[in-house]
Amino acid sequence: MKKIRAVKLKTTFISRSGKRCVYVPVNSVNSAKKSTEKRFEQTSQASSITREVSIDEPSACNLTLHQKRQVFTYNNWKRVRDSIFNAFIDESHLPRDATCIECNKEAATIRCQDCGTRQFFCEQCAENLHSKRNHFHILEVWQDEMFSPLYADHGVVGYGHNCSTKVLQNFTLVDSSGRQHVKRVEVCECEPIAVSLVRCNFWPGSPVKPTTAFHISLMNLLEKLFLQCQVSLYDFGEVLNLLQPQLGKTVSTSLYGTLNSGSFEEFRQFKYHMQYLHNFCPGLNNGTQCELCPKDKGVMIESLDACMGLARKKKKGGGLVEPRHEELMFSDQTDVDNFVDNYGKEGIKIEENCNRFHAGEVLSSLRSKGKNQLFDEKGVFGRVCRHDFPKGFVNLKYGERISYSIYEINKLKESLKDKPGVKLIIMYDIACILSSHLSAPTKKI
Repeated sequence: MKKIRAVKLKTTFISRSGKRCVYVPVNSVNSAKKSTEKRFEQTSQASSITREVSIDEPSACNLTLHQKRQVFTYNNWKRVRDSIFNAFIDESHLPRDATCIECNKEAATIRCQDCGTRQFFCEQCAENLHSKRNHFHILEVWQDEMFSPLYADHGVVGYGHNCSTKVLQNFTLVDSSGRQHVKRVEVCECEPIAVSLVRCNFWPGSPVKPTTAFHISLMNLLEKLFLQCQVSLYDFGEVLNLLQPQLGKTVSTSLYGTLNSGSFEEFRQFKYHMQYLHNFCPGLNNGTQCELCPKDKGVMIESLDACMGLARKKKKGGGLVEPRHEELMFSDQTDVDNFVDNYGKEGIKIEENCNRFHAGEVLSSLRSKGKNQLFDEKGVFGRVCRHDFPKGFVNLKYGERISYSIYEINKLKESLKDKPGVKLIIMYDIACILSSHLSAPTKKI
């Protein structure tokens, strides 16, 4: 009896989510015995099933998996697109025979989407529910076959302080959604008005006699957009104006001017103190110390570099007030300028392997003399540790001179003089120039 030799059949599997499958057997090689040809032919006929596959795109078989997902997601959105639109239109109308969900008696004519889904009230219940709470909900009244904003008097905004000097004063309050409200706020002579607004969870637009205030949540959002997305105060103010209800009233159009008058910068300092609390608890980390860098012994690696794109023009004016964060990250500019001016001004010989260094004073031909005179600060020089934690910065007024790196190294060594067990390693893109400069007999740090 002849032995039957096993034969492997290669098959192509074509599938699509929600569709039928096709199994296509591929002809086997002619390596099988003649005695197995008949059996293989019967098996092939029995297992070959041909079905039609519905594929939306003609070239779907050639698409990558990511492209197939995109097509699949688009088709799903396309199927529900009209249903979503119709559902939104349906919810934009007042249902027939709608009754107040609070008293279940009177006919509902007012809607409050801030309260939740399908929150319909009569006038009396809507006023009662929003007189002592939910002061910044926007009520909408059904009239002329549409919902229109109803700016009702939702009571007085206060924090429960009882005083004989307490009075009610109107303020333009911008809520957490960017909508403007004219509200009566309780203020008294016991504390400044700005403090009373903060107690009501609003940030004042000015320290003295403010007329506009922003919700703390909105200011937190602005800070994140400013730092993470580089959104300017002007653009943010324009967006706030666009967020007003279409049929609503715009109370103030100068929100940018209010934020840019020092209110936002003061809020950033307020957030900094709230985050670290080192003013209330001395000894806490003030945000300038890397927790991963060695404290007593180990290897500390820091990198130096300059960013010449952070230039500042003279026409922008000068700083008339002291920095809010003092010398938290930036060194005293007067001390830096004195050090740089008194440091040796002899030229630096550039090695051949550094002929591509194009910053600051090493290649003075990079900037024209006329353009140089337009700038008060040419850039920022700083250092970070190997954990990407910023350690210190200085403003450049003469380009990337070698004296700026010497200043930062001296400052770093001063901070490590009581830590003999810490080994310092400096990384610099022109470390060869710095090393050659420090190797001179007259240049010691």
